[in-house]
Amino acid sequence: MNNASFNAPANITITANASDADGTVSSVAFYNGSLLLGTDNTTPYSYTIAGATAGTYSLTAVATDNLGGKTTSAVVSVKVENVLTVGINGPSCLIAGQKYLFVLSPEAAFTNTNWWTNAQAIIEVDPLDKSKAYITYAANISSVNISVGVNYSASPWYKQYDKTLKVGGCPSASLEEVAFIASSAKSDESQSDSQEEILQSLRVYDFQGKEIAYKGELTLDINRISEYLENGAYIIYGVSNQKMIKKKIVIQK
Repeated sequence: MNNASFNAPANITITANASDADGTVSSVAFYNGSLLLGTDNTTPYSYTIAGATAGTYSLTAVATDNLGGKTTSAVVSVKVENVLTVGINGPSCLIAGQKYLFVLSPEAAFTNTNWWTNAQAIIEVDPLDKSKAYITYAANISSVNISVGVNYSASPWYKQYDKTLKVGGCPSASLEEVAFIASSAKSDESQSDSQEEILQSLRVYDFQGKEIAYKGELTLDINRISEYLENGAYIIYGVSNQKMIKKKIVIQK
């Protein structure tokens, strides 16, 4: 269905009805924009995007007949969105002098927000979306609170949310496993260093399969990823324009 919405990670099945009045349909190829997702040679024609990450997908199906003629379907747009936990979402450890994004996930529609912190910092609230604030601390602090007061148009009318973090001394992460999965679903160990990949999306799960709200940088540098996560073991999935990269990391402060 056009303009359908899903929560990440989503399994999205695309189906296509294809026929040829003067011959036969040889195959149906499925695309996200210009990227080939897969091809089905037998009816009913379908393809499933497994574990789709947050973003907007522009899906088309291209049918090829026995003479090589091609017909392209209309574009179907679907959106996959991250589900945030209620409260302030963002990293738990910052580097002094760097700007970080924090996102409020409210309980209901709100009328206004007021962001503050109990230490000296620069707070830049997005003028178009007051649920987002960029915060920069100048010096290392072992424990600091970020708070946001929220005005609601109905009960509870007002609520304050807090997040405790630290600046400086951020943990490093140890790499346990790196695997490359090419678009053909074959193992590909010959790829270059995954940190050089240009990512389209990044998602994080704990070892019980629960997705962790991640609002950090799109990077596969495990030290930079660890700045946005608490202690624990995680599975990281990075999606580039051609493949998915999987990492298992353990963070210890």
